Amino acid sequence: MKISRAEAKELIASTRAKGTVFGVEFIKRTTGELRTMNCRLDVKKYTVGGELPYSPADYDLIPVWDINLG
Repeated sequence: MKISRAEAKELIASTRAKGTVFGVEFIKRTTGELRTMNCRLDVKKYTVGGELPYSPADYDLIPVWDINLG
């Protein structure tokens, strides 16, 4: 199923309150390759490296935790 960027952002945001794992397939901006990912929003426990040096919203990005990379 192909949806618009706005629809995708709305669907992803709807998972935030529930902590739901969701799947997404997208084309990477940097390489143009197709990427499939199972992920969650707002994971803090297992992250390393501190705060991001930029605001993801400034670049129209949504930070997620990739379940498969753990």
